[in-house]
Amino acid sequence: MLKTPTTSLGKHVCTVTFIPDDLLMFKRSTNIMVRFKRFLTRSRMASQTHPRGKSILDSYYCYVLEHRKQLLHICVIHPFSNFYLIWQGIMTVVFYAQFLIIPLEVSLFEYHYQQSETQKRMDFTIRFVLDMTCLMDVILRFRVGYIDQNKQEVVLVPKRIALKYACGLFIFDLISSFTFVPHLISIHDKLRQRIKYLGLFKLFRVFTFATYCKYIGQFFKVSFMTHGLFMLISVYLLFVHVVTCLNIYVNTINENKEHELYYWRLEEVYDDYITNYGRSVYATLKMINYLDYGFHDLNNFNRTYMIIVWIICKIVYVWLISYIMKFVINRKTSSVMYMQLLRELKEYMRHKQLPARLQNRLMSYYEFHFQKCYFRESDILPSMTKSLRDEINRHKCMKLVENVVLFRGMPSGLLIEIASCLRPQVYMINDVIFKYGSKGDCMYIIATGCVAVYGQKGNEVCHLKDGQFFGEVGLMARGIRYASIVAVEVTELYELYHKDFRTALEPYPAIYDQMVNMAEERKEAMKIIQMKNLIKKV
Repeated sequence: MLKTPTTSLGKHVCTVTFIPDDLLMFKRSTNIMVRFKRFLTRSRMASQTHPRGKSILDSYYCYVLEHRKQLLHICVIHPFSNFYLIWQGIMTVVFYAQFLIIPLEVSLFEYHYQQSETQKRMDFTIRFVLDMTCLMDVILRFRVGYIDQNKQEVVLVPKRIALKYACGLFIFDLISSFTFVPHLISIHDKLRQRIKYLGLFKLFRVFTFATYCKYIGQFFKVSFMTHGLFMLISVYLLFVHVVTCLNIYVNTINENKEHELYYWRLEEVYDDYITNYGRSVYATLKMINYLDYGFHDLNNFNRTYMIIVWIICKIVYVWLISYIMKFVINRKTSSVMYMQLLRELKEYMRHKQLPARLQNRLMSYYEFHFQKCYFRESDILPSMTKSLRDEINRHKCMKLVENVVLFRGMPSGLLIEIASCLRPQVYMINDVIFKYGSKGDCMYIIATGCVAVYGQKGNEVCHLKDGQFFGEVGLMARGIRYASIVAVEVTELYELYHKDFRTALEPYPAIYDQMVNMAEERKEAMKIIQMKNLIKKV
């Protein structure tokens, strides 16, 4: 019986060095400075704990390849890195603070001149820190990779990153990051206020704020309902704040004080800043909630303004109601149903009193199989036509088949036939795929994951990763397996059986003979590797 070294949690313990030599930052060192430097390097590279990483990088070796690719662009920060996740958390707080402060500064611009010097210095310090952080974010965006949604890959080329950001919100982000300038230079009041208006461009980042909140919620595993409720409250409070500031601003520029909006009629608008803002919030809530329209003794400008704001408020209210309804409807979404499935699985394991190791294997399998989204493939596929099912299977398998060295140079028609013959299988950690000396009748192609190769004496020879294959001797001649294969992590394989392969190759006899020779060469090469490993141990 094949015995593989494992931890108490059932994880594979590797006895060969499989970390590539060019990824030195993942090796330990006793030098403090070297360790610190490698820590900084690792922090900007793709992390397996990042919530978005598994959507594209679905195995350990995908991360290894991504790390190796990033070494070609040493100054680029990976979008799936721990550093950028922390930075997104910081910017989430900064953005929301900017959303609150900028409209207030614009609406109460004149109030600034009635502040004491201490208050002015404190306001300038807050504004300077926030703007400098936003400016750092602008610079950082030129060095953070992005995801190409069409190709489903991470772009780390600096020129492409800079071009994408420059063609996007770069101008708005840059201009809105200099609202502290009026505090530093002596300029006319009207020009000073116009520069303040530029900070309003920062409100366009509300969508970035929502995206960052989503990523952070995924990292902390916040439920869909909790995240939605948080976003609903945040957006509603921000909307009330912006409308309040807009109302205050309209009131301050109103030249005809006899026709002010009646609920801002104070003896002196800036006598009490907090009281004025509180009464303005109250008035805004009245207007939003249909309690009072404020059309008493208004001039044409104020009446038009009130109608426009009233209409906008109702549109936002409709959006809020639709957002709440989406919560009710989304109780049946795939992610919610997946959580319900996990709860049922946990109850089942508790009822059957399964050991912890088996429970972990079951949880890992369900997470890998469903990818945190519930679906019934057995119900979906039968509803399709055979041609559609074949096309889906070819789409999944063609890329794998094209990258297999054994199949290179084959006609495209033959590759399509081979892809249609592949059958998917999932193996959990430490599952034995086949043993040395057993009879084989199929070959395996690794879609995602990693397997360990063991020799006749039980020594671990090497690891095989995504896109690689094994068991080709069984495919060619139903021969005896010359190695044992064990899954190192949750691994998805595609099986190609001898019978199906011979049927596909019937019109190409010369290709079959060529592949038999290649399989024999790989068999001899594997024997040589096994002998070298045994000599090293001796």
